[in-house]
Amino acid sequence: VDQLRLLCTELSDAPFAATGRPDELLQEVISSLRRWTAAGYHPIICFDDAQLLKPEVLTDIVLTILNLRDIDDRIDFTLVMAGQPILVSHLSRQPQLRERVAVTARLSGMTVEEVNNYIQARMRACGRSDTVFSDDAVQQVFQISQGNPRRLNRLCDMALLLGCADRLTSIDAAQVEAVGDELLSAA
Repeated sequence: VDQLRLLCTELSDAPFAATGRPDELLQEVISSLRRWTAAGYHPIICFDDAQLLKPEVLTDIVLTILNLRDIDDRIDFTLVMAGQPILVSHLSRQPQLRERVAVTARLSGMTVEEVNNYIQARMRACGRSDTVFSDDAVQQVFQISQGNPRRLNRLCDMALLLGCADRLTSIDAAQVEAVGDELLSAA
């Protein structure tokens, strides 16, 4: 019910009963999708960390709205489910849902060049135009994170905190390694 309520909140352009029953919430989702489609929009419904969705959510919500899209030409949307690799096995246990999946893709970690570009872009977004992470720090971030964006973000955040505490003007491999050792031992 929580996922359905959240979906209503995101799709609805008018207040709705937040305490509504699941069938009322689903009807609101359907009505909202029809309104968006009639207005010429193509909503994109995204479920991040979809591997965490319970099987009944996949069946009762996701499959239901996909079925409605198939039979109601007044509804048009795209559904994106992003998650860990185990999501594929969750979907394979639900053949009706699996047959509606148009694209399955596995993303690999970023390359060292992509990690460098990502760090620089994030630093520019924070207002820094100079280089904060040295080349060896970027290489160390890449090695420890294996290009995984979540690990990369945690490493960089912690390295910046360490650098701030030590009043450093730049981050080098030693700071990243110290933070990486601590994060890995905590995991």
